[in-house]
Amino acid sequence: MAVGALRMSLVRLAPLALLLPLLLSLLACSGQRYQVVGRGQLVREVKLSGVHRFSKAKVLDHLFAGETSSWFWGDDAPFDEALLAVDRGRLLDLYRAHGYHRAQVLELRASPVVGKPKVDLLIVVEEGPVTKVGALDFNWAQAPSSPKLKQAVESSCPLAVGGPFEIPRFNDCLGNLRQALLVAGYPLARSSGKAEVQESAGLAQVSFSLEPGEPAVIGAVSFEGLKLVPQRPLEWETEFALGRPFSPMLLRQMEEAVKSMRVFRSVSARTADAVVDGKVAVIIKVSEADPQRLHVGAQISIETIRWQEQAVVDYTHTNLFGNLTRLDLHTVAGWAQMPNPWDPFLQGPVLTLEPKFTRKGLLEKHLVWSLVPGFDVNLQEGYQYYSPRNRFGVDRWFLGWLHLALSHNLQAVDFFNTNAKLDANASLLG
Repeated sequence: MAVGALRMSLVRLAPLALLLPLLLSLLACSGQRYQVVGRGQLVREVKLSGVHRFSKAKVLDHLFAGETSSWFWGDDAPFDEALLAVDRGRLLDLYRAHGYHRAQVLELRASPVVGKPKVDLLIVVEEGPVTKVGALDFNWAQAPSSPKLKQAVESSCPLAVGGPFEIPRFNDCLGNLRQALLVAGYPLARSSGKAEVQESAGLAQVSFSLEPGEPAVIGAVSFEGLKLVPQRPLEWETEFALGRPFSPMLLRQMEEAVKSMRVFRSVSARTADAVVDGKVAVIIKVSEADPQRLHVGAQISIETIRWQEQAVVDYTHTNLFGNLTRLDLHTVAGWAQMPNPWDPFLQGPVLTLEPKFTRKGLLEKHLVWSLVPGFDVNLQEGYQYYSPRNRFGVDRWFLGWLHLALSHNLQAVDFFNTNAKLDANASLLG
């Protein structure tokens, strides 16, 4: 009875034991909650008046002042009177960046909370009218190849005459204009812009300068950062882009093709600084990864008529012999008993040894060759066996959607320690 009572007590205490680390962490957080600076006051609440353009969360993101969380594990917001003037300027900068150049902070005041080391902040704002785009000009260094291209590039700008002038939209317009030219096949495209704001009139005169440069196709491809990996297989993987019109998407495809070789830690592609004879060179910078990886683990399996303990070792070398031959070695070694470890009537070793060699580019640059020899030792109810095997194959992708493979498989099995009934053909197996 004493043992049973002790067991029940442990069961009841188990949930408390699981909650103990959480309680300790919460107490630690609560112990640090009121460690504040200055006079030791916290900001309980920030009250906004006259703010319509932005949410309260947006305003607080741009201020030093914040709100103390009502949850004891939340963040504190210490009050520092010296930062009130700084927050006034930060709030005005936020409004000016979004086109409210005549916005004013009418009041920024802290009121103490009676009986608590806390204050409430009151921010009163007069937003005023938003600045509009009075003029929007696009100045081309050279005329684009077609009127449709000109219209497509200029329409990518989120600013419009009569619409609000905002710095984020101005910056987005700069990026969109250049990106539209890059997509159109101009690898050296540049864009710049300026804006003159007439605050009294509430208007902004905006102009952008566009330098598309020359359109180009992909020319030579070079690689930087190679140490142990040979260059020739990388050229095979990226030759699909040669002669095709330049585009940022094509650069990303080249990066992905090199990454898929699984021998690099990072891959980035960029264009050269000049277009020569209508071609632009591409430089792909790589950082080689460690070619070797090792994983070791242990397993135990329990079945009705079989127990098995084993170790598993997986070793990978992605650049064996320095020619991108890949080795994946899978090894299992252990011991099995039937029916259990305490009273086995049949027991013996369990072994699986399976090295897989893979190489791309022999005979033809897109052929993938594989050689998978193997050896197994195992036991089943009534017998043990060992089995050497081998698989040799080649496969290839055609047009990116058709995959053909050809392989030759060979396996031999030899039984030993066989039960007499099986030798006499007297079992259910015949």
